[in-house]
Amino acid sequence: MLVIPIFLWRLRDDLIFEGELELELEDDITHVSLEFAQLSYLFNDYVTIGVGKFLNPSNYFVERLHPTWINKLPDRPITMGGVNSIQAGSQLGLQVRGGIPIGTMRGEYAFYVSNGPSMRDDGTLSFEDFTDGNNNKAVGGRIGWLPFTGFELGYGFKVAGVDDLNGDRLNVITHVIDLNYLQTSKFLLGNIDIRGQYANRKIDRSSSPTLAFENKSSGGYAQIAYRPSLSGLPLLRDFESVLRYDWIELPDAQDFNDEQRWTVGLNYYLAASTMVKFAYQFDDKQGVPNDDALIFQVTSGF
Repeated sequence: MLVIPIFLWRLRDDLIFEGELELELEDDITHVSLEFAQLSYLFNDYVTIGVGKFLNPSNYFVERLHPTWINKLPDRPITMGGVNSIQAGSQLGLQVRGGIPIGTMRGEYAFYVSNGPSMRDDGTLSFEDFTDGNNNKAVGGRIGWLPFTGFELGYGFKVAGVDDLNGDRLNVITHVIDLNYLQTSKFLLGNIDIRGQYANRKIDRSSSPTLAFENKSSGGYAQIAYRPSLSGLPLLRDFESVLRYDWIELPDAQDFNDEQRWTVGLNYYLAASTMVKFAYQFDDKQGVPNDDALIFQVTSGF
């Protein structure tokens, strides 16, 4: 059982606090984690300054789509979690963000300075950044372009430094591209939702014998969902079909396995933010037996 309360507190017109806890009951044990907690100052119509633990602006999915009542499938894309995650889910630091009109179009931006990641013994990164082990801050951000309603194209980046087993400083550079399209189409008699994201991360080659490989990872996902909300058949309006392909390519070294998945889902909306999700996942992981799975989830946001 998973409960994720979100706390919003407007101290005054230009000062807002927002935070999210994750409470999970598993085997009679309650696990508590802090997803984010941020204090935001609305400087003007185009600039907001935030400080605290905030969702990673470079990672569009985590920042805007990860809540279970928004995510169209019961799980996250493969690059968004686990020890092989390419991007951080959250950052501890300071960010400046906002939106700017560009004629009939709109642009948006977010830039941040945060504690950097740390390197595990196998060359993967840990993004638990409550402390910064090498005092070398990470710098990153995202720029979004919205040429018309319902469409957004974004580019994100992150530059950081980590220390390897020898104590040598290695550079980490991450690039992210995302595309999002959401529209209600009379021709298609409903809502069409298209999402995609690609991430590429490169870490300098280490002089440590156990880490002397090209430490480069990439991956992403492409997803399309359709809900016949304008259908003449009332029974169909609350159903939604989803198809997602996601993949990850990891360094050519021991204990790393490339993986790709196809996930087919069917959702039923009990209310605007309450749904029942069914999904079947076809998993192909290099070097190990396939781990196909049937996934079921009930979620509600209020």
